[in-house]
Amino acid sequence: MKKPLLFLLPAMLLSLNSCDDDTALAPFAPVVFLEDFQEAENGTTLDIAEWGNFSEDGILWHEETYSGNGYAALENENGSATTSWLVSPPVNLEGAESLAFQSAQHHLAQTGTNLEVFISTDYTGDVAAANWQPLDAVVAGYGNQWYTFVSSGSISLAGYSGTVHFAFKGVLPESGAYFIDNVKVF
Repeated sequence: MKKPLLFLLPAMLLSLNSCDDDTALAPFAPVVFLEDFQEAENGTTLDIAEWGNFSEDGILWHEETYSGNGYAALENENGSATTSWLVSPPVNLEGAESLAFQSAQHHLAQTGTNLEVFISTDYTGDVAAANWQPLDAVVAGYGNQWYTFVSSGSISLAGYSGTVHFAFKGVLPESGAYFIDNVKVF
C-alpha cells in the first residue's frame, strides 16, 4: 500500500514547482512618493505642504472630501475661462520608474477642456520660468462618467533622474471640474 504513494510523490512535487506566468508575482516596485490627499480639508484652497497652487486667471485648486476620500479639485462654477496649475513637491526619482495617478471630472464643456500632466527638472517656484515636458497619461475627459476616477496608467519616467516636480494643468473654458487623487511615483 505504501509503494503506490511513492510513485505519486515525484509527480506531485513536479506539479508544485511548475507555475504558470499568470500566477507569478510582479516584481516589487518601491513607492518613492505618494499623495493620497487624505489630509484634505473639505472646501478649502489647497495648501498642502510643499504643493504649489497657481492660477493664470483666478480659480485655484482646492481640497475636497467625499465619503472619507480626500482629493484635489479644480472647479469652475462662474462660467469664465480658467487655467490653473497644481505642482507636486520635489520628488527624488532614485529607484523610481513610473508615475501613476487617478483623475475624474464632472460637467465638462464639450470643447476646450483639458487636463495635462507635466514634469520639470528645473522648477524653483515659478511655473512660467520652468521648462515643462508633457507626459503621456490617460486622464478623465468629457466622455467619462461624472465623479468616477480613472487610472492614468503607468507613465514611464525613463530618461529622467534626480529631483523633479510634476504638474497638473487644468483648463476649463466654461464650467465643470477636474479631480486628482492618489499621485504615486514608484
